[in-house]
Amino acid sequence: MLGLGSSIVKSNSAAFVDALAGLAISLSLRLIPGGSYSGPAITVTTDGVDSQDINFSGSDLDTAALESFAGSGDAYVSTWYDQSGNSHNAIQTTFSNMPKIVSSGSTILENGKPAMQFSGSQYLYVWKNSAAPARFRDMGDAITAFIVEKATAIASAGNEWFNAYTIAEIRNNTAHGSARAPLNIGYTSSKFGFGATDSYTSGDELVLSGTLTSAQRLSTSIVDGDDLNVYLDTVSAIDHTFSAAANCRSLKCAQAGFNTLTTFSIGSRSSNTGVLGFNTFEGTMQEITLYKSVETDIKAAVEANITSYYFSYSYLLDDYSGAAAAYSLRLLDSTYSGSAVRVRRASDNTEQDIGFSNNELDTSSLETFCSGTDGFVTTWYDQSGNANNATQTTASNQNQIVASGTTITLSGKPSIQGGNGQLAISSIPANDFSIIHINEGLGYIANIGGYIRISDYLRYNFGGNDYVSNTALASNLSLYNGSRDGTSLTLRRNGSEMNNSPFTSNTTALSVTALFGQGLFNYPGKVSEFIIYDSNQGSNMSGIETNINDFYSIY
Repeated sequence: MLGLGSSIVKSNSAAFVDALAGLAISLSLRLIPGGSYSGPAITVTTDGVDSQDINFSGSDLDTAALESFAGSGDAYVSTWYDQSGNSHNAIQTTFSNMPKIVSSGSTILENGKPAMQFSGSQYLYVWKNSAAPARFRDMGDAITAFIVEKATAIASAGNEWFNAYTIAEIRNNTAHGSARAPLNIGYTSSKFGFGATDSYTSGDELVLSGTLTSAQRLSTSIVDGDDLNVYLDTVSAIDHTFSAAANCRSLKCAQAGFNTLTTFSIGSRSSNTGVLGFNTFEGTMQEITLYKSVETDIKAAVEANITSYYFSYSYLLDDYSGAAAAYSLRLLDSTYSGSAVRVRRASDNTEQDIGFSNNELDTSSLETFCSGTDGFVTTWYDQSGNANNATQTTASNQNQIVASGTTITLSGKPSIQGGNGQLAISSIPANDFSIIHINEGLGYIANIGGYIRISDYLRYNFGGNDYVSNTALASNLSLYNGSRDGTSLTLRRNGSEMNNSPFTSNTTALSVTALFGQGLFNYPGKVSEFIIYDSNQGSNMSGIETNINDFYSIY
């Protein structure tokens, strides 16, 4: 698996479409960069009857629309739309075989990005028991496949012809010795396997990598004639030449199978007669892009783009250290080993620390702890290293993080719902400062020896003065920042300086003592992150805002 903080950088987004002539299918839960696709990402259903198309919001899946449709229940994918322009959509018409994408009202995520969950009986197909579309009939002896998935079951043994767990398969269902599988990708015996076979005879039809563990993974498979190269997380894992002579095992020799009755399935192997549901995949999938050409020229660029979106994670405090206090429901510091929050469940008032999983709040542990009940935050732990935890000991004043067993979210990420009371912190004095927060809603959000208030405008009040932006605000999700350097106070929202900022401010030192309100006024909205620097971070602000927006997709 690619490590966090990978040195691979973002590529030219046009890499995906540089080889349009060879692009056969492109399925993704993000908008593939560089293309012209403008349709939906998926069609989902909650009951197999009512359905809704889910589009993209910017480059990301519109999880707000997805979760609004699902309500507090589950949602399943009936169509995964092809972004290649070839209309090779992957579908499933049987409700019980549809992969899940929303569980109990929350989008299923892998490393913070939406993912479809396959649990052993779910699969999709592009076509089945019919002649391959024209786009696939001249695939010849060349394929390049980029796949992002996480297999949770990989250990079972298959055989020499096909994988025990199938990610994707193109199979011919007519006899030639027996059935052909020009393409079979998956896992067998804890190894990644690629098969290209003409007939079931002994030999090297299925080629395996070294032993692997279950992990989110990018695989790149390139077939060039009889030569196969597979890269796992950009590292070479298989370099093989098919012994094509006697049994015709190469993709090239199996070409005739594309022009007759075939099946292209995702998450399942097909039988000799075209019946699906064999050797099914268990885990999550996020992206499958297949070229009918050898794309070594764009390999590095495409891998870098995929890596930067699905795998890279940048710890904000690693890059921008020196925070006086840092509260978040994601991991901000790679060296921090504590919990995110301490939660009290309403059913019996038991409390439990909840940590992180894949750098985000461990919602699985949280929802297990609060199964069927509500959860409230007693402590929001400080990740800055200064141990200035934000606390509320009175049960009736504790803000909510779980409602009826489901994590409260904001734009698909865990969030704390205010309105009940405030979290107290030890006073943070600051002359120069930068205060950054991600929230949704209007009201008094912090006590700074005065207040920060989001009403029609962003207001900072301290030292007897009121500094008010003249940029009208809405109550929707926003990233706010107030920074002072000497007597210059700058107010920013969503990466832009507000219209009448900067202000000439007084020099009164702030004293930050509470989150979620000030005095008699409690903040009624949602808050996901609150970071306080007792120094001006103006020179770093663009990078800080980018880090936050990359994770939360705010603007």
